[in-house]
Parts: sequence; structure tokens; C-alpha cells
Amino acid sequence: MQNVRDYIKENYENPISISELSSQFNRSKTSLCINFKKEIGETIMEYLWKVRIERAKDLLKSRTLLSNEDIAFSCGFSEVSHFYRRFKKHTGLTPSLYLQSKVYIDSGSLLKLSK
Repeated sequence: MQNVRDYIKENYENPISISELSSQFNRSKTSLCINFKKEIGETIMEYLWKVRIERAKDLLKSRTLLSNEDIAFSCGFSEVSHFYRRFKKHTGLTPSLYLQSKVYIDSGSLLKLSK
């Protein structure tokens, strides 16, 4: 399943479906999904969302000039509302609140910034 994980990490910004993955790796959809969940501990889609959210967090941390909408699209979300829901489910915060309350590492010490 490492090859599936690698494919997702390399292509997360594009639409990815179970059908595409099963074709790409010459496995049935059922077999692919069951084996991925058994080996990785989460579904393929949960893993894909996690990869996309981690990338979004990296973009937010980099203080890029991209809007939240641009970040959503660059991370493979086709709808901004879906990005917001997934981001909040994964982090417990909206992207804006995450940016305002994130933990910075500065000179070996942790500083939590708040409003």
C-alpha cells in the first residue's frame, strides 16, 4: 500500500477517485479499499483528506499571500466549503483561526500566538 500512499502524496492536488486508484494499481476497488484500511488504519479518502489538509496547513504556516480559497483549490479541494469542513474536522479550527492560534517554534521555544 506504500505505492498507493506515494501516488496520493504526489497527486493530491488533482482529483483522485477509488476507481482511478484501482485502475492505476490493477486491483479491484473492494480489494484496494479493504487492504488499504487494514494496512494503513484509515480509508483511502481519509488518507487523501489528511494529506490535503497537511499541505494546507503548510501553506497557511508559510504566510503565503494565497487566500483560503486559493489554498483549498491548490490542495485539491473542488469546493471551498468542503475544504472548510474537512479542515475544521481535522484540526478543530477554521483555517483563519488555525493561522491565528498556531504554535510557532522560535529559537527552540514554543510560543502560542493568540488574538
